[in-house]
Amino acid sequence: GVLSTPQLQRVKQETLDEKGRWTGDLNTTIQQLYTEKGGFNSPFDLNISDTFPKLIEIWKRNPQEIFESKNLGRMEIYKCSSLNYIFTPSMLLSLKQLKRIEVKECNTMEQVIREDEEGAIIHNLIFPKLSFVKIETCSNLTNFYLGSRPLEIPKLRVITIAECPKMTAFSSTISRKSEKVIDEQDMEDDTAALFCDKVVIPELEELKLSSINIHKIWHHPSYSPERNQMFYTLESLCLEDLPKLKDTCFENGFEFPCLTDLTLTNCPLLKTFISKSVCGDEPQIHQPTQTNNSAVLSEKVVFPSLEKLLIQGCDSLEEIIELQALNANEAQSTSATRSTMAETVMTKFVFPRLTHLGLDKVPSLKSFYSRMHTTQWPSLKFMKVIECPKAQIFGEVEIPNQQPLFCVNEDTFPVLQELTLKTNDMIKGICDGQLSLQ
Repeated sequence: GVLSTPQLQRVKQETLDEKGRWTGDLNTTIQQLYTEKGGFNSPFDLNISDTFPKLIEIWKRNPQEIFESKNLGRMEIYKCSSLNYIFTPSMLLSLKQLKRIEVKECNTMEQVIREDEEGAIIHNLIFPKLSFVKIETCSNLTNFYLGSRPLEIPKLRVITIAECPKMTAFSSTISRKSEKVIDEQDMEDDTAALFCDKVVIPELEELKLSSINIHKIWHHPSYSPERNQMFYTLESLCLEDLPKLKDTCFENGFEFPCLTDLTLTNCPLLKTFISKSVCGDEPQIHQPTQTNNSAVLSEKVVFPSLEKLLIQGCDSLEEIIELQALNANEAQSTSATRSTMAETVMTKFVFPRLTHLGLDKVPSLKSFYSRMHTTQWPSLKFMKVIECPKAQIFGEVEIPNQQPLFCVNEDTFPVLQELTLKTNDMIKGICDGQLSLQ
């Protein structure tokens, strides 16, 4: 309708538009801006909740009425008690500008994207600009996407999923004949994983998971260098309150060159963290081309960019670096001489940038790595070890399977500033000149 605003002198298009625009009156000014922009030419926000029942009715009846401008930039779905899902694949064709999705307290929602009959003609599902996904407190949510097509999100950088106790996978396959989820990721199956090879997220930087129903983060039965680059750009990984998480299970070929922040909190079934993924390229002792014994186990840099490591409340965690991971093919060796050699070769792990290390309430932790090894922490400034009763905190390299957490010498902690120990563990070496605090 026609508005009368006799005092108004300026219309700003955005917050940083200090100059603004004015063409005689409000109606003429708005019409001119709309014409110049060709409609809504810039991405806009959309909030849907039970507060706007008419908007929900439009969405359920024909969401294309909202998508006509094709410039939806951010969606927040909050307390929608009548939506079982938000998108279908056919709707995604109108969401080329969508950058953010936030879903909160939608207790009836089961998926964010659910495949329909029209979606069958779409080969791949692509969110070309989506960079941020946050899903919180959705008690019936099982998947982000349920369907038969690969899901590609080339610009996605941040994923946060919290308080979704039924969520077993980011993407699951559905059988069109039975309309049931294929049980390759069954809730009670030990292979249930958050991500599979049908999910392509090449630029992920931050992943935070809390209170969801997963056994693993990644699972794929075959090695593929193209697929296994999913976490190559990851900078922050936070796993909290995951009661069924048994291992991260990153298969061969995974690397974490950019990871700076790693937090593992209240994952009671987690037994090891680093699997074949990080250390899988280490030379194997049975390879016939390996002639230099001193190079059989070379110096490894584990997480070259890691700055903060916090492990708290992980009752089953026994070691940080799994023994099997470093010598996956060792069992195939028939040479007794080489087997003996493997027991005596010293492995060296270096955490070059780690500044903060916290181990809190990890009752089963014994060592970083059960074979003979040393660790170096050239940047470590703050360290806390609290309630780790099975770990010998400081000591010397002695024999396999009796490794202390820290084999202390003059090069172990060159810049350590603050050390906190609250434990009944055996503390060896701290008083006999081996540990120096500057």
